Parts: sequence; structure tokens; C-alpha cells
Amino acid sequence: MTELVASDSTVTGGIYLCQVSEKISCAACCGLYNVANCSFDALMDMLSNRTERFGKLPRTANAICEFGRQVASSQTGDRPWDDFHHCPFIGLIGDCRQRVGCLLHPLAQGNEGIDYRGLSYYGGMACRRYFCPSYRNLAPVTKKFVRRLAGNWYEYGLVVTESLLLGALVSAIETRLSVPLPLDRVADSDSPAVVRAMREVLFLKMHWPYRRGTAEALCHYFFSDRRYVRGPVDYSMSGRHPSVWDTIFKELNSGFQTADELRGAERRLEDLLRQAAKAVQGTLL
Repeated sequence: MTELVASDSTVTGGIYLCQVSEKISCAACCGLYNVANCSFDALMDMLSNRTERFGKLPRTANAICEFGRQVASSQTGDRPWDDFHHCPFIGLIGDCRQRVGCLLHPLAQGNEGIDYRGLSYYGGMACRRYFCPSYRNLAPVTKKFVRRLAGNWYEYGLVVTESLLLGALVSAIETRLSVPLPLDRVADSDSPAVVRAMREVLFLKMHWPYRRGTAEALCHYFFSDRRYVRGPVDYSMSGRHPSVWDTIFKELNSGFQTADELRGAERRLEDLLRQAAKAVQGTLL
């Protein structure tokens, strides 16, 4: 699948998020991370094996459906959300197989332009028409930042779907600037300081040391039906009211054992936001 749509004014929200470049794509809505082990290495092993097997498959309805049943039955261990389907046809796509996508797509290797997505669990129409909440809820500047700063498909899919978290982080930076983030001068900046500081903020989730150790702590259920929501942060250890960063801490799935841990988390977040605002401010001078 070599055809990419990096920006398309006809999609919801005006910026395309699903297939961005040869290394950046997202399959979170297909249940990519809804597996017992969603580490990068585990997913790469799973996807590589699946893609190799599918590549040798005859392109018939019976063979494809049987492949799907075999993959589904091989999924062992508890998934974070039982009611959230994990599509067995997620694989590695592109000329060098460096991003995730649909093995049934007409542009996928070996399909010769035939659309097999109708054989998937939700059917071809859902695959063609669905857009996640980030399309509607994220500001254009935030979408551009995440698309550009992501290092690979894995962290991109885990972060770009975090519309509440990303919105709160960007809002906190703008509060320090006293102006909205200027799209044309910041999102396209080549300044190493801006890139580094904004990446540390927007991808904070990937290395947050205070994340609760639950199965769904890293991945999350982002659909609008809110069937699975993140619980409140427990501040009882500090004897304080919720932190001023409660929204961000909740969306980071945080848990604190002591008042010192809470203060440490607040200092860490405040330092990152201050550094990001300082770096961005330099582009406005």
C-alpha cells in the first residue's frame, strides 16, 4: 500500500491521521493494542508472523475467513477489553513493511486492487467511513505535531488517539504563552529545541513513571460510547484536594503512593511544560 494521504480537506477535521507516511500510521480503532501484551516487541512479532502467513494465502473468501478464525483462536491471555474487537487482519504494510494497516485493503500487497474488507468483522463500510474522536476533537496544530514528531507507528497510534490528554497538554502550553500555538510557525519548525521539547510533552504518556500497572494502563478505550473509562486519581495519600493537573494525571492513568510522589509528578510536568513554552516562545520573537 504505497498511496498515502497525509492531508485531506475532505476528511473529518481536515487532516488525515490513519496513514501518514512509510513509518507512521494508526490501527488503534481496529483493536491493535487490545491484546494481552501490547509491548512494541510483542506486537511486532505478532504482526510480522501474521503478515508473512497472509502473504502466502490464496485470495479466496474461504481461505481469508479461515485465516481470520485461526488468528482469533490463537490469541491467548486476557485482553484489556473483552467487548472491543481485535481485528485479525491488522498487519505490516508498505513497501518495507514499516507501518501498520489492513491486510484486506485493495492497495495491500498481493490483493491486486481487490477490496476484501467486507470479510472483516465490521465489514467494509465501517472500515471506509469510521473516523476516531481525534479527527473531531484535536486542534489542527496538535494533529500536525503528533504526525510529525512520532518516531514510529507504535507510539503514534498510542498517542494520537489521546484527544483529551493532548488537548490538555497543548492548552497548558498555550496558557504559559498567553497566545494560541501558531500553526505555521511552530508545527513546521525545524528548531531542535522546539522538536525536542514538544515531543517530550506530547509523548509524555510513553515514559510516564507514575502510570498505574494495570493491563489497560498504556493502551486505552477512546470511543465515544465511553464503555470503559479511566478511574479518578486517588489523592488520599496527600490529604489534599485534586491536583491542578488532575485532568492530565487522570488521562495518564496515574497512581501515587505517597505525597512525595505526587509532588514529584507535579514538578516533572511543570518543568516539561515550561521548557516547551520557552522553546516555542523563541520561534515567536
